[in-house]
Amino acid sequence: MGGPDVRPVVILADDDEAITSNLAPFLDRAGFTVHVASDGNAALELVERLDPDGCVLDVLMPGPDGREVLRRLRRGGRWLPVVLLTQVGESAERAIALDEGADDYLNKPFDPYELLARLRAVLRRARPGRRPLSASPTVRAGDLRLDRISRRAWLRDAELVLTPKAMLLLDYLFTHPDELMTRERLLEVLWGFETAPVDLTALLDEVAEAVAEIPAARERVIRVTVPRAPWPLPLVEGDRDLLFIAVQNLVANAVKFSAPGDTVEVRASEDDDALLLEVADTGAGIPADEIGQVWQELARGRAARSLPGTGIGLALVRVIVVRHGGQVAIRSRDGQGTVVGIRLPVPDRARIAPDVAGLRQDRDTPGMAAV
Repeated sequence: MGGPDVRPVVILADDDEAITSNLAPFLDRAGFTVHVASDGNAALELVERLDPDGCVLDVLMPGPDGREVLRRLRRGGRWLPVVLLTQVGESAERAIALDEGADDYLNKPFDPYELLARLRAVLRRARPGRRPLSASPTVRAGDLRLDRISRRAWLRDAELVLTPKAMLLLDYLFTHPDELMTRERLLEVLWGFETAPVDLTALLDEVAEAVAEIPAARERVIRVTVPRAPWPLPLVEGDRDLLFIAVQNLVANAVKFSAPGDTVEVRASEDDDALLLEVADTGAGIPADEIGQVWQELARGRAARSLPGTGIGLALVRVIVVRHGGQVAIRSRDGQGTVVGIRLPVPDRARIAPDVAGLRQDRDTPGMAAV
């Protein structure tokens, strides 16, 4: 086992020679002693012979795959740090891997420098001979306690009521102490990127219902308009949960920055190979000297500082849209209002229109969005 004055020993197990032939020298230059395995059995033999400081395992390699190698290591009482490399994008798959004792994971294709940072992080928090936090059934931080098996949490003696996503976030933060988490990383952990055809008309309907629960929305008129003739909007390909968050954020922002009695418009349309969505308000607008900062994380203009918020809303929207291959834009006039636009690509195979039977007619309702 590597000590403080020697190079950490790492097993790199992947059947893709294009990856190992480049990644092994990279990790070597970064200060690791790297041993390469091309399948699961070879990885297990190297672990038995070398007793390494950590492992990087491909989930889909031949023989015992990465998750099976991980299971065998944990059953054998080996608690060395393990980072999984995977092409499986579903958040459920990643959650299973973490539950089985992986210290971290990285989706292919990945930036070698990100792997290096993750590997150093898991080695830094490793406890030789002891279970890693990711394999511990119970974790604690001060008065906060989390039972990772039953998915229950307590603050002092009071049990906390958390949504599944909030519980997953709490678990991830507990098991990754002293690490700086990027917004993109937390998005990937909580929602991943599970693509499927998304009906934007139905999504806007759900956003309307969600925003209507905001007390301030009851004093605004929210008008949502989508085309019906000669055909409805095409489907887009993407992660429905993430797109919902992005649109809800924009509509809620428009409500927040408008005055009672004002109108918020949500307009959707099709433009060649893209779907366009605009959220417009008649609020205070954004001064010209602040318009270039709105997409930055934690940015809060002068008008926003007196209102509740974190300054990550538009930055989060931009990240979600860009991950979908889209673009964002903003137009604003100080004292008149703001229009935020989203442009999402529409693949050819998504141009199968959703069923239009039963769609409601457009209408304006205080506190409700008509779709």
